[in-house]
Amino acid sequence: MTTKERIDALVAGLNANQASDAAAATSVIATSMVQLSYFAYNEPIDTIPSDVADPGKVFPPISDTHWQCVWGPVIDSDDGNLLYVAGLFAGSADNPIQSSPFAVAVVNRGTAAPSVEGFLSDLYEDATPVPQDQWLNDPNAWIANGSDSALSTVTSLVSNGKTVLDYLCALSPVDGHEPVILVTGHSLGGCIASVLAPWLVANLPAAKAAWLTLITFAGPTAGNQGFADDLVAACPLRQIYVNPMDIVPMAWWNVSAIPDIYGWWYTDPVVYAWAGTTIAALDVLAYPYAPVPSNIPPLPGAFIQLQDPIFGLEWFQEAYAQHSCANYMLLMGLVPPYAFSADAPRMQRLEDSQRAALEAVASEGLHPTVLGNERGVLAH
Repeated sequence: MTTKERIDALVAGLNANQASDAAAATSVIATSMVQLSYFAYNEPIDTIPSDVADPGKVFPPISDTHWQCVWGPVIDSDDGNLLYVAGLFAGSADNPIQSSPFAVAVVNRGTAAPSVEGFLSDLYEDATPVPQDQWLNDPNAWIANGSDSALSTVTSLVSNGKTVLDYLCALSPVDGHEPVILVTGHSLGGCIASVLAPWLVANLPAAKAAWLTLITFAGPTAGNQGFADDLVAACPLRQIYVNPMDIVPMAWWNVSAIPDIYGWWYTDPVVYAWAGTTIAALDVLAYPYAPVPSNIPPLPGAFIQLQDPIFGLEWFQEAYAQHSCANYMLLMGLVPPYAFSADAPRMQRLEDSQRAALEAVASEGLHPTVLGNERGVLAH
């Protein structure tokens, strides 16, 4: 397979998910992106490169290719925002065909919050919805102050003397073809990805940004309708994956739906008070938010049985489990390799009964599943 054929295969996969009847399931490209997003939570972070390079943990979307960390991982001084770049190379790690990647994934980390109690406060700290900052000198486009601050942070991170923009600008063409750039992340990493992707389009040479694609999971909305319009124009190929049982993608455009998301199963007066206060503040300050349109239908969400519910915190426990990157992987037909072990990233630890319930969802055949013995191949 030539470099052009590999790139054409990637682009064809990205285009396939833009059809109005796009399948609700996982594209092979999205499979790699959610796995890369998952390993962004690794602690210590120096374990990220080995997991990225393991084809049993991050599936190459095209046969006879492999992933490898090429920039970062880098974390900011507050131990918050983390960014790394994975390169997709022809051939195997043991027998590479080329020295430069023909595609790269820019991976943003979400919040590594250790407790369900801090779940909603993390949204405020890392994606502060008020005030809003103007987006790229567009008088009609505004984004959350927290998102703007996070963008400044990640674009200032340096690895081997280069920012991520420096690295992408210096990427060598492979056989005369510019590498495909993918930008991804889970949770607040998805929110940051949604502002980083159009920022890169605005700052990269046009040829390098031609196929730049945003692929996010569980991300809160970053800005108003003007920003959403600018994002659509900058990234016509985009995949937004959402679990309908997850509250985080409802922030900040649909806050009123958050308290009742679990119906009569779980209610919490604190959540009602939080939502009411948030809605009132956004209305009074005239700070509207709008979701980014995508042809990816919602994933097949389902209730998770809590093994040890904590009285008064059941709503938060359900929300926390629904939002985890491990849950998104399972809803996409994958089984996270570390999600339930003692050395798991804190954010993704789920209880035994939750794993059983989630694996049952993944095995019901409601969506495609990546075959373990044929990486990059989908089965229904």
